[in-house]
Amino acid sequence: MKPRSPNVTDRKCYNLADMEEPNLFPTDQGARPSKDAGKEEPPISCFHCGECCKRYQVLLDDGEIERIADYLGMSQKQLKQEHTDPRWPVPDRYLLRHWESGGCTFLVQRGKEALCSIHVVKPNACRDWAPALSRKECGQGLARVWGLSVNAAGDICGADSNKQAFQEFLKLINE
Repeated sequence: MKPRSPNVTDRKCYNLADMEEPNLFPTDQGARPSKDAGKEEPPISCFHCGECCKRYQVLLDDGEIERIADYLGMSQKQLKQEHTDPRWPVPDRYLLRHWESGGCTFLVQRGKEALCSIHVVKPNACRDWAPALSRKECGQGLARVWGLSVNAAGDICGADSNKQAFQEFLKLINE
């Protein structure tokens, strides 16, 4: 019989309220509707996995082009040439380019953390993204980066060592 991996045999689930610091997920966004009718899901902070930045190409308008170009100290024309997808056919709308390896042209990987290099002027679509444990993308990022999962009750499951590393990371990004 094949031995099971430690992440499977040591798997435990933790409700967010049971974690050492219950406010590890502060956010200024309100609660969002859950998949279960009539329930609201508590808002959480982004845990910088980069899944949303890898999956979606963001659509920009002229105002966003101007704001990002000004921030980067480049012309709008240069920004469009270097950072938008030339195949996008809609006038006055621009699709952010993705690297061939996946991910937004402004996504920077630093260890386990995926960061936006234009965070202070990020596009409206990115500002409007509300991370949630019920979101498929957030769950996949949690699994890929931290070896953790979310069960049907919304509890975070995984090895104690993975949970501890994740908690320490959350403390750092929420300081």
